[in-house]
Amino acid sequence: MLNGVFLIDKDCQTTSRKLDNQVGRKFSIRKVGHVGTLDPLATGLMLIAVGEGTKAIPYMEDSTKQYVATFKLGLLTSTLDLEGEIIKDEQIKKLEEAHLISAINKFLGPIIQIPPLTSAIKVDGVALYKYAHKNIDFAVPPRNVEIFELELLDYTHPYFTIKTTVSSGTYIRTLGNDIAHTLNTVATTTNLRRTKVGTFSVERAKKLENIEDFDIITLGDFLGHIPSVEVADEQLKKVLVGAKIDLVTKNDRVKIVHETKLLAIYERVENQTFKCLRGFNL
Repeated sequence: MLNGVFLIDKDCQTTSRKLDNQVGRKFSIRKVGHVGTLDPLATGLMLIAVGEGTKAIPYMEDSTKQYVATFKLGLLTSTLDLEGEIIKDEQIKKLEEAHLISAINKFLGPIIQIPPLTSAIKVDGVALYKYAHKNIDFAVPPRNVEIFELELLDYTHPYFTIKTTVSSGTYIRTLGNDIAHTLNTVATTTNLRRTKVGTFSVERAKKLENIEDFDIITLGDFLGHIPSVEVADEQLKKVLVGAKIDLVTKNDRVKIVHETKLLAIYERVENQTFKCLRGFNL
């Protein structure tokens, strides 16, 4: 059975869940999941985990994401993208590029963001978009996110395109509209492409129809950001049953391997004692 992760370049109008299902059917495998949902209109890098790879998803969810996005100034829709109903569509004067860059730069670093009501994040166990679909007026709680990179790639009025690297949980649709607010207008996302997740780049990805089983990334490589610790035979039995073990390492979270085989992820409890977070049956 396949165990690992595929790097897939998602097409526009395909949902993340639909892509999971397509991968499952293509390789006749039931356990399929993904790291970081993309909106149907968005394209770009999807990390699709299969088999034991699905157990590793939580350990990649906090990875940084990089996007290239285009926004139209003066246009506001109910979803902040082209799928929503038009709320406002106004003509605005062409900006000085320096003025636009100044507005963009204000969002570098830690910021507070209010996700769109049409997002999939859950409040009290209910996805926000379900409130929106029922026309329920709901105060969306703000969240702390961080913008690590933010660069203006193009400004062809009334459209501007940025490249940005952000923390997990950042909404690019909201970012574009917030930038517009500092310019006394609004903005809607017209194009969104994810180009990186952690260290994985869309340049390494393939379209679904071109993916083969040999394209799979092993769990060891997928979790390359977590340091490895080789255990000796006397500790192997404990690891295989998920028992606590003692390790001499400066890292608080490690991959446990034996003869190069990935066995588990362990995390420091205290001093040199580590507990099992997740075991793998590879």
